[in-house]
Amino acid sequence: MPVIEIEKLSKFYRRVPGIVELDLSVEEGEIFGFVGPNGSGKSTTIRTLMGLLRPTSGSAKLFGLDAFNDSTRIKRDVGYVPGIVEYFSQMKAMEILQYAASFRRKVSQEHIRTLCELFEVDLRKTFGRMSVGNRKKVAIVQALMHKPRLLILDEATSGLDVAIRKRLLEQLREINLQGTTVFFCSNNLNEVQDICGRTAIIRGGSIIETRETSVLSGGSARKIKVRAEEDVSSVLELFKIKDAKKVDDYAVFLYDGPMDLLVKALANFKILDLQVDLPSLEDAIIRYYEKKMEQEEEFIL
Repeated sequence: MPVIEIEKLSKFYRRVPGIVELDLSVEEGEIFGFVGPNGSGKSTTIRTLMGLLRPTSGSAKLFGLDAFNDSTRIKRDVGYVPGIVEYFSQMKAMEILQYAASFRRKVSQEHIRTLCELFEVDLRKTFGRMSVGNRKKVAIVQALMHKPRLLILDEATSGLDVAIRKRLLEQLREINLQGTTVFFCSNNLNEVQDICGRTAIIRGGSIIETRETSVLSGGSARKIKVRAEEDVSSVLELFKIKDAKKVDDYAVFLYDGPMDLLVKALANFKILDLQVDLPSLEDAIIRYYEKKMEQEEEFIL
C-alpha cells in the first residue's frame, strides 16, 4: 500500500482551481520530490494531505486512511513543516516544543535536545522575535521529535543558512534509512536533485510528469554549449537534435550519444568555445514546461 495515494483530487476556491484531478502515489521508504512554480498547486496539495483543506472532489489517502476524515489519526505518524511557520508569538522555542510534545506519545526529551543542538535552535528567544530561518528550525524540530513514519516538508529549507540546510538534508537521508518516508517540496532544485529518488512536476494544478529524478534531469545526457564562427545547424540535423536553442552566440542543446562522434563533427567548424556539463533538474523542468505549452497551443489551434 502506498504511503500517499491521490486519485483525481481537485480543490477549488469558489470557482478558482487550486489543483485539478491530480494523481500521485508515493511508496513507503521513498524520498519523493515535489516541484513546480509559485501558484502551481504545491501547497494546496500538501494542505489537503494534512487535512487542513477539504477536497472538492477525488480522494487523498495517507497510510490507506482518508486525509480529511481520518486526519487526527493520521497526524500521529506524520511530521509536517509548513511553508509559513506560525506559533504563539510570546512563547519561547522550548515552550513551543514542549507544548507540541504533550500531544505526542513517547517523545524523548533527549531526542528533542539533540535535534535542537543539531539545528542550533535558540531555546530562550520568543517566537515573535525570531527570524524566518529560526522559526523554520523550530518547526523542523517539532516535525522530527516523534520520529514520524512520514515527513511532509513544504519549503522546509527556505530561510535556512547553508550549514543548517546541509544538516537537514543529511538528517533526511539518515531517517529515511531508518524507514521514514519523506515528501520533499522545494523550490531549490539542486536539493531535490541531490536527495530525491523520484520527483513529480506540477503545473497549473496538475501533475505533468513523475519520473526518477535522475531521468528527469537528463539521465546520461550532457548539456552542450557551442560557439562557432559558422552556423552549426547541419551538425544538429545530422544528430537529430531538435530542441537546440540560441543563447547569446551559443547553440545550447542536450545530447546523449557518443561524445567522440559529436566532437569529430564539430571539428569541421572553427569552434570558439565548447562547454559540456551535466544538465540540471531546472533544465529538465523548463523543458517539460515548454513542451506542455506547445501542446496546449497546438490544442488551441
